[in-house]
This record gives sequence, structure tokens and C-alpha cells, in this order.
Amino acid sequence: EGGPMRGMASAAARPDAHRGEQAEAALPPAPLEQLLTLVLVTSPIRSHPSTEMLEWTLGSYVDKAGLAGCAKVIVSDGFTVAGPGQRERPKSGRIIAEWVSPYAEFRDRLDALVAAAAAQQGGCHARMQGPDGAVADGERDLGPQPKRAGRAFRNCRHVRMEQHKGFGGCTYCALRSVTTRYVLVLQHDRPCLRAFEAARLVAAMDASQGAVKYIGLPTKASLARIDTAAVMSRCHFRLDGGDMDQRAAMAARAAGVELRVLLFWYDSSHLCEVSHYRDFVFAKGRVPGGGFPEDSFGQAMHAQISAAARGGDWREAHSEYGTYLLVDGGGPVVGHLRGRRFIDTSELQEQGWRGPRRFVQAPGPRAPEGRAETACGDGADPPDD
Repeated sequence: EGGPMRGMASAAARPDAHRGEQAEAALPPAPLEQLLTLVLVTSPIRSHPSTEMLEWTLGSYVDKAGLAGCAKVIVSDGFTVAGPGQRERPKSGRIIAEWVSPYAEFRDRLDALVAAAAAQQGGCHARMQGPDGAVADGERDLGPQPKRAGRAFRNCRHVRMEQHKGFGGCTYCALRSVTTRYVLVLQHDRPCLRAFEAARLVAAMDASQGAVKYIGLPTKASLARIDTAAVMSRCHFRLDGGDMDQRAAMAARAAGVELRVLLFWYDSSHLCEVSHYRDFVFAKGRVPGGGFPEDSFGQAMHAQISAAARGGDWREAHSEYGTYLLVDGGGPVVGHLRGRRFIDTSELQEQGWRGPRRFVQAPGPRAPEGRAETACGDGADPPDD
């Protein structure tokens, strides 16, 4: 698994005249699996107990970025049940009673997938009590295991939150057990649409001397946000591709990747320094109630940088956040399955659905919103299962 990191020296140097020195600086001191952990947060959705959406999402990153050997932490959030007269609010952790049993079965199925993958590696792992009332994996006999565990669940742990913590709270809990320097944070309905080189992104971060703290994988929204006109409209100053911290620019060139300054924090798939998350993003009061950092921390970041820009010093304000976006000319890397409306394949087939329209010759019903066509709405091919 460490091959891509060790083989970067010649390729990393191509964009820059100073071949040897910068290529060597870009090489991290260890293989990728010793530097990067994947954290995926999941919560109740209508398609449970099916694990299809989560398997699809996690598997897409493992397969398209070569992350099978990296440690993985899946956090399933807790919930409350809507009382009489209350409406469900899944984003806030309040669900209808009919979702409770399917979610419990989903969590058990997830345990079984983790256990099956661990058994293939020589050890069987299931759930156990963890920090803050969470339940994580440990030694336990789960009985018959599913036939497909796959590369996606290799070196994986499942942490159950007994109470609703929110996306931010679940991420924070996961980070407490992460031992690598970097983390790739994922949402359960944000699959990878095409290949990207995670090893090069980690190399750029490692070589930047702390200048690059966060690298977002591009979505339609984040690509639109770095457009010159969009920055001018939102932040009232002109930003072009050359406006980068020199350490970040040199590290990106040495690693053979192109990064652009990103003036907003997106919760969608991103790499980040673990210490930056723990000590800065989750500093007291920055992400209230364990919600989505994008909704609080991201808005505060935007306001701070916009205010600094009026004084002509946005670069210093941005350096605290160190947020950059991968821009490789290939369009979005991340899609959106809209998890709360996701319908798994078996249910769709019962309704007579024959697959995404672009792959179907015979006429048939369209996929409901929240299926594969939603993930591919930016014109990319759907991720492989």
C-alpha cells in the first residue's frame, strides 16, 4: 500500500525546475496507511437496514484512491424518537419510531461487515463500549458473517454513539482515537466519482510546513466557490490562482498536484491535519451542539476573511485555516446521493427500475431522486460498487 508514496519522487518533480530537492521534500516519512485514517459518519435514513449506500460510498474511495490499507473509523450517530405531535428532523437526530428497528439492524449488519473483513485478516472484531458512551469494535463472536466484506472494510472499526451527537460531534469522537497525522472525513452519502491520488495530497500537506491544513475534494459547489467572480461577489476582493502561500505553492508543485485557495470550510469529503481539527476547528464554541462545522465554523471563517480583506490582509486570516481545494481540471470528485431520500437497489427493482437511464436500452421507470442519477448529476460516471 505504501508504493504510491515511495514512487512519487520522479513524478512529483515534473512541474518544478528544482527536481531533486523539492521531490525529496514532498516525500512523507512513512507509507500512506501510516499517515492517513478515513472517518465516515452515518445516521438513520429511510433505506435502512440496507448497507448499500454506505458500502458504495466507502468502497468508492477505497477503490479509486488506493486506500484499502488505511485505518477506517465508521461512526453511527445516536438519535431521539419523535414524540406525539412532533415532526421528524433527521438532520437534528429526531426520527420516527418506524426507523428505530431498521437502524438497529443496519448497525448490526455493519458490525458483521467489519467482523467479516477482520476475519479475513486473521482477527474477528465487533463492537465494544467506547468513550462518551460510544460502542466500538472489539473481540466478539457475531455468528454467521456476510459473504462480502471486501476491501472497503479492511482495518475498520465501527463506533456506535448511544446519544445523538451530530456530524461534528461524531467526527470529534472519531478523532480522539485516530493516531495518524491526517484524516479523510467522509459523509455517508458523498461517494467518490473518479480517481484521485490521495498519496500526492498527503505529500503536499506534509511538505507544506503546516501551510496546507485542509484539502477539499472538489464538488460542484466548491468549484463554483473559487471562481474569481464568485469570490468578488462574496468576499469583495479579487482572487486568482497565484494567490497562495509560497510554502503551499511549492509543496503542491513538488507533489505534482494543483491546489487553489478555498475561502470556506466545506464538510463534504476533505483531508485535514488531525491536530488542526482537534485544536482549532473543535476549539470551544466553534462548532456548537456538535452540528455541521460548515454551518458555524465555516460561516465564521467566511466572515473573518471578508473582514480582513477590507483591511487588505486576507492572507493572514486565511493562513489560520489553511484551506485549499484540489483543482485538477477533471471536474467534481465528489457526488451526492441525498441519503435521506436514498432508495437501495432491491427496493427499486421491486418497483420495476432497471438502472440509470444512460446505461439502459429498454424503457423503464426513472430512478427516484436520491439514487445513482443524483450522484452523477455533475456529468461524471457513477462510482463502482
